[in-house]
Amino acid sequence: VYAAFASRIYRGIMFHSLTCRKKNVATVYKSAIEDFGQPASHGCIRLRFADAEFICKNCLAGTRVDIYKESEVDTQLRTLLLESSYTNEDGMSYNEYLGLPVDEGEVLSRSSVGDEVTYLQMRLRALGFYDGEIDGEFGTSTVAAVKQVQRAMGEKATGYVTEVGLEKIYDADAPTAMKVTITEGMSGPIVRNLQNRLATLRIYEGEIDGVYDVDVIEAVKTFEQVYGYEADDIATPEEQSAIATEAARLEKTFEGKEYQLDASSESIDMAVIRAQVRVRIREEPNTSSRSLESLKDGTSIMVLERGAEWSRVRYGTTTGYVRNDLMEFQDRTMSCLVYSASDGTTMHIGNNAQEYIEGARLPAAAFSEIYTARMESAAEAAGASETPKKVELEHGLVESAVVNTGNNAVRLNLRDDASSEGKVVAELDNGTPLEVLLKGEEWSLVEVDKNTKGYLLDKYLTYTSQKSTGPAAEDDEDAEDEAPDGTYTDTFSATVYEKCVVYDVDSDDANKIGTLSKGTSVTVLFSDDEWTLVEYKGKQGYIQNEYLQFNMWEEYI
Repeated sequence: VYAAFASRIYRGIMFHSLTCRKKNVATVYKSAIEDFGQPASHGCIRLRFADAEFICKNCLAGTRVDIYKESEVDTQLRTLLLESSYTNEDGMSYNEYLGLPVDEGEVLSRSSVGDEVTYLQMRLRALGFYDGEIDGEFGTSTVAAVKQVQRAMGEKATGYVTEVGLEKIYDADAPTAMKVTITEGMSGPIVRNLQNRLATLRIYEGEIDGVYDVDVIEAVKTFEQVYGYEADDIATPEEQSAIATEAARLEKTFEGKEYQLDASSESIDMAVIRAQVRVRIREEPNTSSRSLESLKDGTSIMVLERGAEWSRVRYGTTTGYVRNDLMEFQDRTMSCLVYSASDGTTMHIGNNAQEYIEGARLPAAAFSEIYTARMESAAEAAGASETPKKVELEHGLVESAVVNTGNNAVRLNLRDDASSEGKVVAELDNGTPLEVLLKGEEWSLVEVDKNTKGYLLDKYLTYTSQKSTGPAAEDDEDAEDEAPDGTYTDTFSATVYEKCVVYDVDSDDANKIGTLSKGTSVTVLFSDDEWTLVEYKGKQGYIQNEYLQFNMWEEYI
């Protein structure tokens, strides 16, 4: 195997990056990612690429390395190390990075305990920054929440709190966020914000008292029905963001004009995908027909015609068949909110039943793509994580792609939003190369020519560096190790962990071609996050990963 930035500690024990199949980080082994943070090597310390590089370039020969063995795992330290990387490039000391006080006068910091910490956690939750346990212990999650509120106040994100800082956090004008799931009985500024936005949408008429009670819950359920979320008693951060987005859009649309709401509700046949792995929409009601779309667990779809074993469904503009036993059928009430002013200005949230039948997407499906991109961008801007592109690259997932419309005469629209209604930014020729910044379930955020960004439908993209089946790296000196179909010939083995079914394709609605007993050794041809293509006695088939124990480390280290 290959590892980047190896620094020898003693004999065969080194600091080095996660292991790769070739001299390229895009070929990082799946097992190396899964085993990261767990004892799995023969003594080497496996690190993120950036951390291994920092040690390699900054810790010279003669640097002392102390290695400790403890009988108990330090869970807090392990969590910190897995969540973040540290370098001093931004001028922070390590104590500052950890959220430890560096000056006299700090009152609360990492490892502080007691009632003051409990009250601080409760306040941070009421402001929408802290979603951890209220335990009175100033741990990693509390440090992170303090840093977030400090950034929101325009202050240096130290992670510890001075007396002056506490006064600002408890001030009535303290900033708020939408990072906390609101449940019945909660109260505080984030609930007051939610009430104000629901009132703007004209679906809440109660008192703005900051208490999440029955009336507020009913208004949230109304919005959930309109958007296509599951109607329940909670308001998730994504749902709060959707409510805030629609309230802001409403205010911008009417710009101070008086407006009224007309709400309509219709009952339509829906279903929710219920499966451990992705489920395929088939062209015909059988497992041998062409796959049109791949859906994850929890996805809502429209039921056009229910059959005995298969039902005809629609997801967006895709119409096909899904097996009944992979769906939970629901008779769902879908609402549409139509706002209008006397001057003819109108706006609507949601769609009527006929529009959904004709292919309109649920608002929740489109917003989830936007919300995910927002969260990634916010984390990047705050310095709380690596850029989305870097995270994807280091985890060996998607780095680049090319447009694949199937016809050189057909061009693909690059849009400014993850929706077919988004503004067209550019028209791309078949075969156009792209950099993938964020890969979604239906739309991906891409960059063209280093200066143009936008969204493309995944089904019209061919990814050129994906999981363990992508093409050779740019440094292609050993490309002859690849088979023409893109699978690698330097295979490894796995052992069947529990008796399992083997399928002809990577979907549990596929044809069953046999079973394998516990302890059977198979050859792995390639693997992704859910399925592995194996070979056994000259025959090939797909097995779900949960039934396999991969033998990478034993064979390659």
